[in-house]
Amino acid sequence: MGLGKNKTYGTIKKMKQIKDKTLSGPRPLFHSSSLHIEGVIFGGTEKGESPVNECKKCELTHCSFDLPYSVWNCRDMKLDHLTFNKTARSPLWYNKAITLTDAKIYADKAIRECFGILCKDTYISGTETAWKCHGIDFNHCIIQSEYLLFCAQDVKMEKTNCTGPNALQYIEKGEIHDSVIVSEDAFLHCKNVTIFDSDLTVDYLGWYSTNLKLVRCTIRGKEPLCYSHNLTLEDCVMEGCEGAFEYSDIITAKIKGSIKSIKDPDKGVIEADHIDEIIQDVNRRDTYGKVTIIVHDREAKK
Repeated sequence: MGLGKNKTYGTIKKMKQIKDKTLSGPRPLFHSSSLHIEGVIFGGTEKGESPVNECKKCELTHCSFDLPYSVWNCRDMKLDHLTFNKTARSPLWYNKAITLTDAKIYADKAIRECFGILCKDTYISGTETAWKCHGIDFNHCIIQSEYLLFCAQDVKMEKTNCTGPNALQYIEKGEIHDSVIVSEDAFLHCKNVTIFDSDLTVDYLGWYSTNLKLVRCTIRGKEPLCYSHNLTLEDCVMEGCEGAFEYSDIITAKIKGSIKSIKDPDKGVIEADHIDEIIQDVNRRDTYGKVTIIVHDREAKK
């Protein structure tokens, strides 16, 4: 019989339902597809791991995970109102095309080497989150983590609050909007990152970065933006910042208000309403004349 005469061809089968159960043991849903999983606890008395592994086109909602290595090697998954408890260590690895909404993650080493993942309205508290991901988007999230997004690529972040040391190091190609980041050594060695309208309380912000651009940001912390290449600031506030721009190659830095001190920038144009002090190392006279400093209210101390 030809395909044109087959009346059942192309019909959409309903997703199989798994509801209100406790699943334990090793890999209880291994290699499943097209499941709707609701109200399931992945835990129980029997020891196990990898409860959702090698799955595709599944929906999980209002589920709780106690087992480690949850949601690995999956693709085309919708995850809503999930909780990954502390014992569910290393969840969400090696996935493709994942949407995670209204989740709570208390496990360490969550979200590793994923491709195409959206995290929305999600709370994360655990170390080493979102390493080596490609195409990851945090939207309206709260994240408490050390080494957040280490070596990630194609990062997007909007209206997200991040706390913890060593955030966003070695990331490549990133765009951040309306976010709050409190950290130390954040954005070190990053490349091609633009940050808009964000509040950054960071010691040693953006050291050794390349093509880092900050637009309408508020910056606080010790010695920001040193050893940077092709650095751009547009209408940024630098509250209490000392020793900024050391050895940095600046395209342009337009600072609103006052900055406490800048130190030995390599080259570029720095413009501010007021600079308390310009520090120049007498042993670095080779940079003199390569930097233009414009102060609007009065001459800075030299």
